[in-house]
This record gives sequence, structure tokens and C-alpha cells, in this order.
Amino acid sequence: MSTVFLFGAGASAYSGGCSPYTPPLGKDLFRALQRAGTIAKAVETDLAELFERDFEAGMAEFRTRHPARIVHFLREMAAHFANFEPLETNHYRHLVRVIAHFSEPTVLSTLNYELLLELAVVREGHLVTYGGLPTSPRNLSVLKLHGSCNLWPDFGLGGFRNINFVVPPGASIVNAPIRVVNSTLEVLRLCQAEDSIAPVMGLYAEGKDVLFGRNFVREQQTVWSEEVKRARQLFVIGVRVHAPDAHIWEPLASSAAELFYVGPDPRPFLDWATKNDRPRAVHLADSFEAALPHIQRKLSRR
Repeated sequence: MSTVFLFGAGASAYSGGCSPYTPPLGKDLFRALQRAGTIAKAVETDLAELFERDFEAGMAEFRTRHPARIVHFLREMAAHFANFEPLETNHYRHLVRVIAHFSEPTVLSTLNYELLLELAVVREGHLVTYGGLPTSPRNLSVLKLHGSCNLWPDFGLGGFRNINFVVPPGASIVNAPIRVVNSTLEVLRLCQAEDSIAPVMGLYAEGKDVLFGRNFVREQQTVWSEEVKRARQLFVIGVRVHAPDAHIWEPLASSAAELFYVGPDPRPFLDWATKNDRPRAVHLADSFEAALPHIQRKLSRR
């Protein structure tokens, strides 16, 4: 029996010490991209307003209006997310220390594109396996359910240059082997150097279409679903309840494990639990920081 964690944007936004600052929530992401890149600065005023009201709706409309620029926009988003690093006081690092102390078989899964989780694992002296249990010694299981800024399609000695891809919703551009880029500087270099491809990141829009490496993301989601079935307890931290994301909420609904939710407003989660007849689902704490002592106690009781 294992423990599965699922982290969302709220976990990273309130994860404590980060450099250069904590990643923004979805409602603040577009303004951050406007400060950092060129694509977001250039969108029409009405589209910018839509992005600020609802980033997913803004991304869907951007894809409709500017289909040939969506890959470039993905690279700019990847460059933005690659900048964040966890300091020693970060809550992800605290959690990794707790997990290591109790040697609990654990799966760390996230909906986020940034690398706070992986960097926390590495800086606490462990290695990352992008897969489920079991793992090799000193490795921790990490699943990136919507992709990640450091996962790039690997074309060997080949590749694409000077091509604009236009694909309809629901389609992908190419599936290829995936390479893990372990250096933040290398991620940033790729985001600048590439002009036709982007990392394995689901579009931040309804459906989370993956333009590059869709099979990899689907496999991550399949493994996650199986790990949820086997878990004895689940912790969902900083994830907004969004029923259309069936690949997330259906496995959680059908699991028999104890389910602990962390977030400042538990009402949508408790309503979801009631609607789905989900027993053993409770609101654990309002924040990542407040949840840590509760998580430690629950890991110690196995």
C-alpha cells in the first residue's frame, strides 16, 4: 500500500521559499507572461482581457485566432516556468524530508509545468523517476500529468526548423521519444533556440491537448490512475475541482483510499465528494504549510 500526492497550482503558489518568487496562480499567469515574453504582450486587448478572466478560455481563443503561433507561445510558457527553484524553506523540500524519514512507498504527482517538485527531490539528496512504483534505490516516483517544461521530444540527430504547425483541437503534431533536460539553463536555451517545436506540455485550455509527446503524457496519466487504485491514502494539495478533467477526478472518485484535500475553500471539494458518493474524503487543511504536520502524522501511522 502506498501514498499518492497530487499537487496543483495552489501548492506551488503557496509553497514558501522560491527563487525568484513563487509561481503565479492561473488568474495571475497571463500578466506574468506579459512581463516575461513577447507573445502575451502582442495579443489583442479583448483577448488579453479574456486571458485575465479565464486563462483556459483565453488559450482556446488564442489557438483559434493565431494557430500558427501556439507552439511559440508554449515555448515562452516553458521558459517562464523553468525559472522557479525551491529554496531550503520550501514546503516541497520539507515534504520530501518527511517522506524519506518514514520510507513510505510514495508517488508524487503534479499538474504543474514547473520543476519545483523535481528540484526539491534532487536537492534533498534523491533522484527522480518519471514513472510509478517500485523505483530504484534513492529514487522517488514523480508523475507529470500535464507534461513539463523540461521534457522535450527527442529526434536524435534530426528535427524541425522553420516550420509552423497548425493542428485542430484534439490533434497532436508529433509523437517521439522523450528526453529529460536536467539543466534549467538548457531548458531556457532550447526555448530560445528552437523555432518549430516545444516541450511536452498540455495546452492550458479545456482538454489539455498535448501537441508534442502525447503518448508520454497519456502513459503518465495511466500509471497515475493505477497508483491511485492501489493507494491507501491520497493527498490533493492546491488543486481546483474541475469535473471536465475526468482523467483526474474520475480515478479519485472511484478510489477506496482515504482522500485528504488541502485548500482554502473546501466547499467545491466537499460538494464533489457528496455528489460522487465518495466516502473517507475530508478537508485536511487550508494551506500546504498547515497540512505538513498532519501529513507527517498520517505517514507515521502505517
